[in-house]
Amino acid sequence: MAEEMAHELNNTLVATLMQLSLVLSRPGLDASVKDSIIEIEEALQDASDLSRMLLTFSRGEPSQMIPGSDALPTSEESVTGSETILLVEDEAVVRRNTALCLRKLGYAVLEACQADEALKIWRQNPGRIELLLTDMVMPDSSDGLTLAGDLMRERTGLKVILTSGFPLKIDSANIVQLLKPYRPGYLARVIRHCLDDNGPHHLQIDLV
Repeated sequence: MAEEMAHELNNTLVATLMQLSLVLSRPGLDASVKDSIIEIEEALQDASDLSRMLLTFSRGEPSQMIPGSDALPTSEESVTGSETILLVEDEAVVRRNTALCLRKLGYAVLEACQADEALKIWRQNPGRIELLLTDMVMPDSSDGLTLAGDLMRERTGLKVILTSGFPLKIDSANIVQLLKPYRPGYLARVIRHCLDDNGPHHLQIDLV
């Protein structure tokens, strides 16, 4: 029950952070409004910490910080791109706002709500998709890790980012884990890092 609650909270936090990022990107935004939004983001960070603690308590695991952020790009221009991303997320509001944020950065985004739909989109776009961004939790009998494995068997060099509310034990050296909830700007940095890296990159990346 605690994990389900934390999962729903994480999705709400991600969706809200994405929406705030879209508002902040509007031209001509009043300075006082911008400051208020930034304060809201800081409050959401506190909520994110509480969500992480809830998951840690429910799983009986010690809290841990995940290394891997030092290699990520930091400049705003370095996070844009034109590649095609397959986004798989069952929560509609999270999927919609994530896609909007990524499209503003120049990426082409194909959206799916579950594994079966993702596989259909994958086969309708042979050779086009360069990165899979998928949640671990799926509404059907599959999950994000299984989907990633299926697609990577068809294309060895596919870049994969797997999002989850807690660290997972993954054997593949070509999957980056991104812990929920995360800031939109950080997601953009992780995506750019994955697309620019030509070698194995088994990283677990925490929110910073």
